Amino acid sequence: MLHTVLFCLIILVTFVFQAVTGFGGPLIAMPLAIPLVGVATAKPILTLCSWVTSILVLLRSHRDVNLRETVKMASVIILFLFLGSWLFERLQLSFLLILYGIFVTSVGLKKLFLPAKHTPPRWLMLFSLCAAGVMQGLFLSGGSFLVIYAVNTLHGKQEFRATMGALWFTVNSVQLAGFLANGLFSRLGHLSLLSVCLTALATGIGSILSQRLSQERFLKVTYWMLVVSGLVLLYNSL
Repeated sequence: MLHTVLFCLIILVTFVFQAVTGFGGPLIAMPLAIPLVGVATAKPILTLCSWVTSILVLLRSHRDVNLRETVKMASVIILFLFLGSWLFERLQLSFLLILYGIFVTSVGLKKLFLPAKHTPPRWLMLFSLCAAGVMQGLFLSGGSFLVIYAVNTLHGKQEFRATMGALWFTVNSVQLAGFLANGLFSRLGHLSLLSVCLTALATGIGSILSQRLSQERFLKVTYWMLVVSGLVLLYNSL
């Protein structure tokens, strides 16, 4: 029971940041959720939460979507998403969790202390899209790589949030179809419904905060949360 309550609290907090920044919800939530409810529960539930958030964001800002970039990003990510899912089924989970903890912690530290000061080369931006697809298939964590591409191609806060909403709606729809086909939601009915309600609340709070507070401040808190969640996962995996 306590683990379920903590998992719900994680959803509420992390998806507030997802609504404000356009990314980061599953990326922060997954390392914290895995020790509480396990990967088999965390992946489908957090995918559903991300899907709901994207719909709510699009309802308010669909006119700001950059459709060309959405199609481009979604095509590459979905292609490599299947590679990530294939690796997840074949590699040892304990090994993957250690790598994942190192990865999430490194991303947070890099964003905090070594922020990019120049536009990356084109090959690196394309690689970031491919890596985003693989990480999304593994642990719903494509946002950390995707942001390398998105911040250099999308212009303005509203376009960024709206296009991220359209992208995650597309990508998560594909993932949800896979989870439904495998029957993963058949045992998660009540938790799924509660998670959707919490996500809707978090998105509403995040939308209000995004209009009143600096996105840069939220990004900094997001990166610190990445460091903490990565260290928690490493502690529980080693």
